[in-house]
Amino acid sequence: METMQTTITSSAGQPLPATESDTLTGPRHRRTKRVLARVLIGTALAAALGAGGLGIVGASSGDVPNSFVPIVPCRVADTRTGIGPQVGPVGAGATLTIPITGDQGQCIGIPSTATGVVLNVTVVQPNSSSYMTVWPADTAQPNASSLNWDAGATAIPNAVTSKLSADGKVNVYNYTGTVHVIADVSGYFVPAGAGAGAGGSGATGPTGATGPTGPTGPTGVAKVVTRTTSFVFPLNNGTTGQLLQGNAQCLAGEKVLSGGFDMSGANAPNVIILRSRPALVNGTAPAPGATPTGWSVSAQRENDNVATTVTVYVLCAGS
Repeated sequence: METMQTTITSSAGQPLPATESDTLTGPRHRRTKRVLARVLIGTALAAALGAGGLGIVGASSGDVPNSFVPIVPCRVADTRTGIGPQVGPVGAGATLTIPITGDQGQCIGIPSTATGVVLNVTVVQPNSSSYMTVWPADTAQPNASSLNWDAGATAIPNAVTSKLSADGKVNVYNYTGTVHVIADVSGYFVPAGAGAGAGGSGATGPTGATGPTGPTGPTGVAKVVTRTTSFVFPLNNGTTGQLLQGNAQCLAGEKVLSGGFDMSGANAPNVIILRSRPALVNGTAPAPGATPTGWSVSAQRENDNVATTVTVYVLCAGS
């Protein structure tokens, strides 16, 4: 019989004393490990998490602090029923690679950012005394055991914490004989501050106060319309020298821009325009400071043997 002393080391570099008895018997060197930590659980956690994250024994200097995310346990592998990567027992010297991240087995949504996993690993129906090692799938197999059992055992469980490979997997190695493997996930680790992923959107907050009024925009282009009226000097009515007046008016709210008149046709020279100006409704000129409402034209006929039509127009700007 060979007995040796070993220590468990925290991330802070402080040894956590324990006693390990190794019994090597028989041609297969059956090994049974019994570890008794002689420190309080709270002390061990304080040492391991004192730096603000998870400390993993043997982790490289490039590792960063991690946060643990507990979940409702879910089954990621069961070689009895085919949950996970394999159906059928794991043979002697064989390694079973189990994907953890993503949707695997009965586990849904373990993030790709997960760096480690907490498993409950159970061996069922072993036909030989043996041991099992669990480790990240992208590193060399360590010289360590995660679970030990005797031949004929019904079911042997153990909690195992392991880092994950870069693609989110662990390896499970069986030393000798055949055995069924069950693996349940009870939580995982992510880089500190990463959490388990973005949460859902919160409720919409109350509407904020109305902001100040913005500056006045540029003046728009005015809509310009032409409004007209006409008056006629009739033919042969004995009224040579007759005076007539026409008033073209803008609508309410419109502004007078300009105005004028038109006498088209061969008879236009027989009419003299006496006045063309902005005016009020009755054709009079607005008082100083008053706003005109239209355009007024006054004309006189020189020859009553011809008929002449005078058209008065006003240009109005609308809003």
